Amino acid sequence: MYKFFFFFLVIFFLPGCNDTFYSSIPNAPVNFICSLAQSPYVIITTTNQFFTVQKTSSGFSGINTAGQKISGNKYGFYFGYGGILVGNSAFNGYCAFDLACPYEYKEYNKKVSVELQTDGIGTAICPVCQTKYDLNNGGIPKEGDSKERLKPYKVTLFMENGVENIAVSN
Repeated sequence: MYKFFFFFLVIFFLPGCNDTFYSSIPNAPVNFICSLAQSPYVIITTTNQFFTVQKTSSGFSGINTAGQKISGNKYGFYFGYGGILVGNSAFNGYCAFDLACPYEYKEYNKKVSVELQTDGIGTAICPVCQTKYDLNNGGIPKEGDSKERLKPYKVTLFMENGVENIAVSN
């Protein structure tokens, strides 16, 4: 009797536990750490706030939802395929996504980065296909051609020397 019950559990429930997410965006290394006590990153300690970072020839640059520019010359960081978008979603807490638009990559094999809107409602828009992504709802498309959400990354909150930090990885 117990063998049958165990077999039933394995056959019917284990396949449903797979929470992997397939993305059309190619895998690329992600490794970014920042202190939530420092400007301009402190903005994401408030819900519904986000920032972007992309690799440049001299380090990285980006913008946050308040319109503040972000830049740094830290090497050893990796920013995914198209850059990363990090934030504090109103529904899911800290989150991160690849900036590459899945529709543009899947349909045209082009790397096009979505643009963070400074509207304060957690939206990113692809400048080419005009798809609007809802950052508060897991990066799902809420308007436009794309049917695929932005590629998510793992976010870890940790304390170091009494200061909250956030790490983004894959």
